Amino acid sequence: MPRYVYSRTLIDGPTASASGCTGWGRVEGDQVIPLTGAPFEDPCRPCGPGQPLTALILDPPSGPDAKIVCAARNY
Repeated sequence: MPRYVYSRTLIDGPTASASGCTGWGRVEGDQVIPLTGAPFEDPCRPCGPGQPLTALILDPPSGPDAKIVCAARNY
């Protein structure tokens, strides 16, 4: 099963923004391959060269305006 990460580091730079990279990436060994969309969207294709996983700053997979709401009686 593939692993996915979200990092704003993947969308920094002129190459990434010109190729449509979104910040999502697929982990392959010790490299992260940038993707054109979220892994749960169609189509989701590689959009740039891989980067070392250790060089990325991983971010939560939500935007700064996102609301996370939990509604339950027992956490």
